[in-house]
Amino acid sequence: MSKDLFMMMREREIAQSYPTKKQVIEHSTKFAKEIIDNGEHNLQEVLSQTIEILETEIKRELPQENFETLEIESTLITKL
Repeated sequence: MSKDLFMMMREREIAQSYPTKKQVIEHSTKFAKEIIDNGEHNLQEVLSQTIEILETEIKRELPQENFETLEIESTLITKL
């Protein structure tokens, strides 16, 4: 098997295994609507927990240094 063919097959495999940004947005929107329509959850708690989870996971991947993006300056502080 040639290297080019292998790389092409690998790219196709990766593309099929990960959802697109559009698919993630559609799935997340549907999930949020289901939570709202269900009516069994405190939406303030759901929002707080969602933000906390997202913040934790994203901060874990960011470098521990100052950065500026979208006109927002930020300094990450790790809580011990």
